Amino acid sequence: MGLLYNRIQVNPKLLKHKAPYTGVNLDDFNTGQVVGTLPKGKLKGIYFNDYVQNLGAWEKIDYQEPKPDLQNASPRNVSFIAGHNEIIIKDTRGRLITDPVDLRDYKRNNMVDKSAKCISLDLEHNEQLTIEWKTLGHNFPPCGEFIFVIEEIDCKCDLDNA
Repeated sequence: MGLLYNRIQVNPKLLKHKAPYTGVNLDDFNTGQVVGTLPKGKLKGIYFNDYVQNLGAWEKIDYQEPKPDLQNASPRNVSFIAGHNEIIIKDTRGRLITDPVDLRDYKRNNMVDKSAKCISLDLEHNEQLTIEWKTLGHNFPPCGEFIFVIEEIDCKCDLDNA
């Protein structure tokens, strides 16, 4: 039995915009949904590859006027940055695949074994999934891809004689 890796992209249109995002209303990307189809098999895990560059604390701050005295300040006392990207994954019938959680739960650096968020779900046929997201607070909208790790059932390949 082999493993398949199926991806579903979230907000890929954000990749077409370049900094400083002039003329782009990020609020248009804060909520939404995307639909994808997974092949027959056993869903073993899910993880998220982020397309957004990780920035240092000073780079994330959207300064308001007047700008702070940077030599005598720290990010903690200059700006409060809090945000949450709620992710909901449902099957064709609207049943939850996972409980609604923050996007960080799907990022590999937040997992103990650095592989994938463990899921055990039999996909008896090609299964359509819906990924919904809601950005709350001051967070960048999700932009990246969910990777679904699927164990093939009835694999007809003969890897020993390949």
